[in-house]
Amino acid sequence: MAYVVLVVILLWVAALTIPMPNGFLYGGASGASAMMLVYVALFIAKRRGYDTFVVRELEKREDERDRAALQRAWALAGVVGFFGNVVVGAVGAFGGPTTPAIAIILWLQLISLIGGNIYFNRTM
Repeated sequence: MAYVVLVVILLWVAALTIPMPNGFLYGGASGASAMMLVYVALFIAKRRGYDTFVVRELEKREDERDRAALQRAWALAGVVGFFGNVVVGAVGAFGGPTTPAIAIILWLQLISLIGGNIYFNRTM
């Protein structure tokens, strides 16, 4: 916990002292601050007796439910990737641009992996 606070403080010091026109350090410091607040909220929630999959993941206490949910989420991402690549193959066979279609499929796989992991963890 102290490391997170130290990183956030260092990012804010850097953002306020180093002149950067694109605001990269402000974004990093703001994002780190938001994540620190989420981390504190999860820490408080754990103290109150809520044992969610996020708390188990932060404390590295996996059980068979977490492994099964992750396996199902990866299976869902694989199915999305398989059917997406079938669609990309059809688009390429008819002369369409395949690069945007592949990018869309990769994003759909990422969304299905994260969303599937959340869904399967909530239902198990």
